[in-house]
Amino acid sequence: MPVPGRSRGTSRRRAAVAILAALLSGAAVLGALLPPAPAGAEGAEAAAAGATVGAASWAALGNWPAVRSVQAGSAFTVTAGVEYASEAFQTAAGPVQGYFLRLDLGNPNVRLGVVQAQDRLVTRAGETVSSMALRTGAVAGVNGDFFVPDSTWQPISALAIDGEIWQSPYPNWAALVITRSQQLWMGPLTFSGQPTVVGTTYAPAPGTAPPPAGPGSGAVPSGAQPASMAIGAVNQSRDIRGDRLTLVTPRLGAPLEGLPPMTVAYLEPVGGAEPGRPGAFQLVRVERGVSGLPALSGQEALVATAGPAADWLAQLAPGATLQIEEALLRADGTPIPDLRDALGGGPQVVRDGALWTDPHPPAPNEVNQRNPLTAIGVSADGRRVFLVVVDGRQPARSIGLTHAQMGQLLRALGAWNAMLFDSGGSSTMVVRLPGQFTASLVNSPSDGHERPVANGLFVYSALGSGPAGPARSVLVHGGQPLTVLVGTTVPLPAAAFDTVQNPVHSDFTWSVAPSGLADVAGGQLVARAPGSGRLTARAPSGATGSVPLTVVARLASLSLLPPGGRTYVAPGEKVRLELRATGPGGQPVELPASAARWSVSDGALGSVSPDGLFTAASGRTGLVRITATAGGATAGLDLSVGEEAHVVEPMDRAEAWQTRLVGLEAKLASSPEKAHPGDSGSLRFDYRIQPGPGTRQLVFWPKKDVFFRAPGGGRRPVAVGLWVRGDASGLRLAVSLEDARGRVQTLYPATLDFSGWRMIRVAFPAGFQFPVRLKFLDFLVASPSRALQGTLFVSDLSLLTTSLAPPAPPSPPAATVQSFRDVPASFWAYGAIRELAALGVVDGLPDGSFRPVAPVTRAELVKMLLVAQGTGPAAGQPPFPDVTRGSWYAPWLEAAWQRKLLLGADGLALPERPVTRQEAALLLLRAAQLNGAQAGAPAAPAVPGAGAGTPQAPAGSSLRFRDSGAIAPWALEGVEEAVRLGLLQGFPDGSFRPRANLTRAEAAVLVQRLMAARS
Repeated sequence: MPVPGRSRGTSRRRAAVAILAALLSGAAVLGALLPPAPAGAEGAEAAAAGATVGAASWAALGNWPAVRSVQAGSAFTVTAGVEYASEAFQTAAGPVQGYFLRLDLGNPNVRLGVVQAQDRLVTRAGETVSSMALRTGAVAGVNGDFFVPDSTWQPISALAIDGEIWQSPYPNWAALVITRSQQLWMGPLTFSGQPTVVGTTYAPAPGTAPPPAGPGSGAVPSGAQPASMAIGAVNQSRDIRGDRLTLVTPRLGAPLEGLPPMTVAYLEPVGGAEPGRPGAFQLVRVERGVSGLPALSGQEALVATAGPAADWLAQLAPGATLQIEEALLRADGTPIPDLRDALGGGPQVVRDGALWTDPHPPAPNEVNQRNPLTAIGVSADGRRVFLVVVDGRQPARSIGLTHAQMGQLLRALGAWNAMLFDSGGSSTMVVRLPGQFTASLVNSPSDGHERPVANGLFVYSALGSGPAGPARSVLVHGGQPLTVLVGTTVPLPAAAFDTVQNPVHSDFTWSVAPSGLADVAGGQLVARAPGSGRLTARAPSGATGSVPLTVVARLASLSLLPPGGRTYVAPGEKVRLELRATGPGGQPVELPASAARWSVSDGALGSVSPDGLFTAASGRTGLVRITATAGGATAGLDLSVGEEAHVVEPMDRAEAWQTRLVGLEAKLASSPEKAHPGDSGSLRFDYRIQPGPGTRQLVFWPKKDVFFRAPGGGRRPVAVGLWVRGDASGLRLAVSLEDARGRVQTLYPATLDFSGWRMIRVAFPAGFQFPVRLKFLDFLVASPSRALQGTLFVSDLSLLTTSLAPPAPPSPPAATVQSFRDVPASFWAYGAIRELAALGVVDGLPDGSFRPVAPVTRAELVKMLLVAQGTGPAAGQPPFPDVTRGSWYAPWLEAAWQRKLLLGADGLALPERPVTRQEAALLLLRAAQLNGAQAGAPAAPAVPGAGAGTPQAPAGSSLRFRDSGAIAPWALEGVEEAVRLGLLQGFPDGSFRPRANLTRAEAAVLVQRLMAARS
C-alpha cells in the first residue's frame, strides 16, 4: 500500500489522515490509512480552497458513511515492534472512535499469546482484560472469544495455549491460530482425537458381547489390534453424546452436574504424559449411570451418554493403557503444523484481500448493526498484525461499525485476512502507556466500565522479560511541550526506556534554561517567571530528553470537567474534579487542582478540598454549583446531589403481570413483604432450576404498558430503580427498555450475589428519548452447573431523577461562511454557501470547515432541501430498512417520506451514499414541484464545477449534452425537466456527467437556485 505524506513536487498533496502515524517524539510514520486524492480539477479546486481532504481520499472506506474529518489522538511506541494510535472519525452518520495496535512479527521482541481468565475454563466471574495483562506481564491486549455470561464464563469455541488443547472448537465459527514460529492463520477449525487401547483391552460386562471389529467400528475384540473410539469434543459439556466420546481435563476447572446418565472412564497419565496433552494414560475405573463428575486434578476423563461410545468405555478393563491423540485441524481436515495457540471468535470479515461475508457468523442478527467491535487483521506476508477496537453505543462519542465496515477499515490498514472477536460491551483494549510499567484501559467500553470476559489475545515484549538494562532514551512530558501557570507547582513527568522501548526505573537530574524560569526540587517544577525556555531530564546512564517549557502569567480559558462525565453524585460520595486550562496562544496548560481557589454555592450539600475533591453531604438532595478560579479565569460546574425516586409501578399485584418461563419452574404471587417503610407490598417468585446447557429465564412484564416520563419541575430523569430482595443465587437481572423512537436496549445491571433488599439502578442509555416504555424484566442464568432453588422479591419500579441544572446560556449564532476555514471569499461557491449558512440551510463541521469538495450524501441533500422549504424533522421512523433508529438523519428522512420528497431506491433510502448528479436532478425536481417553482424560471449565473455552458446533445432529445446517452433511463425525464427549470446545467466541455458525485459546494449552489426559482 502506498504511504502518503511524501511530497512529489507540487502536484501531490499530503493525505489528510494518517492512521497509526505521528509516533513517539515524531520519530517515524507507520503508514497512512488512505491514499492522497489524485491531481486534477477537483484536487486543484480543493487545494485552492484550503481543503485537506478530497472525496477520492476516502475511497478505501467505500462502505462507510461519508467521512468528513479525522482527528488524531495519542500515538506512541509501546515496545519495539508494537505501535499504538487512536483516531476519531467524524462521519455523516455520527462519530466513530477507533484504537489501533500494529505489530511487527518480524521483530524478535514481539510475541503474541492467548490467556484464559483465571487459568481455567469455568470461572463464574470471568476476568477483565487489564487483569489478565497485569498478571501475565503483557504490554497490550484485547478481549477474545464469545462466552457464557453470568454462570460459567466459559468460552464458546476453540482454545489452545502453548500446544495444549483446552477446548474444542464450535462448528463453523472462525478462530485464530498462532504457530510456534508466530505464523497466523484464521478460519473454521475442527477437532480430531481418539484413545487407542494398547494390548488386551476388554473386560466385557456380564451378558455383553465385545464390540464389533472392523474399519470404522471404533473397537476390536480382545487380543486383536488396538481398539479406538472417536473423541468428538474436549471440555464441551453440551457436546456429550452417545455416539462419540468427550474428553474432560483439569482445565475445565469445575465439576459437571445435572447431566443425562453417563458412563465415565477416569484416566491417569503414565510415562511422562500430562493431562490435557497427547500421551499414554492408564484406566483407573469406569462408572456407569452417573449424572456428573467432580472437578479433575491430575486426571482426565472420557465420558459418553448411552450409546456405542458408552458401551465401548464400559468394556475397558481397569489398568488398561490408552494412547490418546488429539489435534485441531482446518475445516478441510488438513493439519496445522507447529500449532501453539488457538482462540475462538468470528466472523471472518476479510479473506485473501477481499471483503468476506462469513456464512456462519456467531451473532447473525448483529452483522448489519453498528456496535462496538474488536478485530484482528494480518497482512499478506504474515509479518504485520493489526489489532483494532472501535467504541459504539455512545452517540456522542462513537456509534460503532457494522461487520463489513470493520472489514473495510482493516483492508485499508493493509490486512489480507481479518476476523472479529467477541464485541459489544466486551470490546476492550489495554495498552501500556509511555513510562508506565503495566497496561491500562484505553478505549471506552459501552457498559461504562471494563467487562469481565473469558479470555484475550495479548502482546508481550520477548526481549523485555529479563533484568532491565540502563536507560537508552528519556521521554519528558510525553514528548509534548509543557506549559504551566506562574506560581504553580506541577510534577516533573519523565520516563526512561531501554533499547527495545520498555520502561526502566531511573532517577533523573533536571535542569531549566533559562534558570530563572522555574525551579526544580523534590520531583516538582515550581514556575517562577513568565517566559519560554527548555526543560531537560538526564538519566544516570547519560541519556537525556527535553521539551519546550512555557510559563504563562494568565490563563485564556478554564473549564471544570464533571467526574467521569457524570453530573450527579450520590449522598456522601467523594469525587475528584479535574481542571482543563489553555494559555493565551490556545496551548493546553498543565494545571493541578491545588492551583485553583474552590467554592461551593451551598455548603449544606457538600464541600471541596483544596486539591479538588468534592464530598457530597449525606441525606441531602439538590443542585450545587462548584466554582474554580485560577490565573484570572473562572470555571463552574453544576452537580446534582442525590436522586429522588418516583414510584411508577408498585409491583404489589401479581394479577397485573405476565410471565414466560424458559427452562425452569417458577410461581408468581403477591406478597406483603416490604422493601422499605411505606412500601405497599411486592411480587414473589418461587423458582427451581435444574443444571444443564442452555439459558434459563424467568421473564415478566406488565399487562398494561408502564412508561417512564420526563417529570418536569426542575427534575431530570436519569435511571430506572427497582427494589430486589436477592437470595445469593447468582441469577442475573435484565431490564429491557424502548424509547419514544422505538429504539430498544436490554441492560444487565446486577447479579444477585447478595441477600436482602437492595435498590438496583439502571441508567437510561445515552440518546434515549422520553417517554421510555418498560418491555420486560428477566431473571436468568446461562448453562447452570448446579441445581438452583430459591425465592426472589421485587417491588417499587421507580423513575430516578436528579436536580436539573439551569439552562445553558444561548448558543452563539450559527457559523457563517466567514468562519469556514476552507471557503475563502475567492471560492467559486462562496456566495451561495454564505447565504445558505446565514439561513441555517447548510452548516459546517466541528473543526470549523465546510468540506466544499467532499461528496454530499443523500441524507445531507434531503435535509438541505427540507430546511430550504422551511420544513423541520418529523417524529417517527421512515419505512426504509437501512435507516438506523437514533441516527441524526432518521427524523429528516421521515419528513421527506411524509412529503414524498424521498421515495427510496428499491425500497432503500441509502442515506449515506453520495448523490450523483442524475439523482440530484430527481430530488431537485420533486422539491421544485413541492415549492411551486414555475417553468421558465431564470437560470442562475454559470459557475465552474456547478455545470455551465451551452447544452449540446443529439437530435431527438431536449437535452443537448454530448454524454446524454450516459443518463440512466429512469433519470432522463427528471434531468430534462430540471434543466428546463434552470436548476441544473452542464459543464463547459458540453458534458453533463450524470454519474459524477455532487459535491457539498455544488449542492449549496443548486439549493440556492431552487430557492430563487420558488421566489
